[in-house]
Amino acid sequence: MLPTLRPGDVVLIGALRRLPRVGEIVLIAPPGSPDRRWIKRVRSRGNKSFSVASDNPLEGTDSRQLGSLTRDHLLGRLLLRLPRWPSG
Repeated sequence: MLPTLRPGDVVLIGALRRLPRVGEIVLIAPPGSPDRRWIKRVRSRGNKSFSVASDNPLEGTDSRQLGSLTRDHLLGRLLLRLPRWPSG
């Protein structure tokens, strides 16, 4: 699968007042690293938690390493992606 986001893309992140839906791209603060920000795709969800996947599962970090995430980790969801302008 090709990555949805590429280096240089500009993204608009909006507030999310509910748990994300499966397939949505979200901004999270990973457990143990509250100052970091990661963009991940929601893989599954329950009533109070959700799991995320990386678009590049061979190199990315996702719920296989992080475990289930809660609303406390959720910062927003992707509203818009503008691809980087081709150079040259």
